Amino acid sequence: MLRAFVTAACFLAVFVTAVWAYRENIKTRADIKRLDTLKREISLETNRLALLRAEWAYLNRPNRLDKLAAMVGGDTALTPMADTRFGDIRQVEMKPSGEPTYVALILQPGAAGRPS
Repeated sequence: MLRAFVTAACFLAVFVTAVWAYRENIKTRADIKRLDTLKREISLETNRLALLRAEWAYLNRPNRLDKLAAMVGGDTALTPMADTRFGDIRQVEMKPSGEPTYVALILQPGAAGRPS
């Protein structure tokens, strides 16, 4: 009787372990598939990002921007941003709250006829 009980317990333990191992195998295969999909998506996005960076560098060529500035008109020389090109907060005229809300910016010409 004891021998049959030990044999049944061992058989049950082997069966439970086999079921657990099979489930873990299935989960692992699903995770590997998901990982492969993520790696493929990351690779595509990395290639897309490299393409966008190359396109941005192509579009920001100084000679191209000079031509565009000349087509639009005005000063064709591209100058770096400087803090003198921004207005002062005291130049902003605030309207009372009863009127429509908008802000009027009064720019005064600088040395070269541009807003300072």
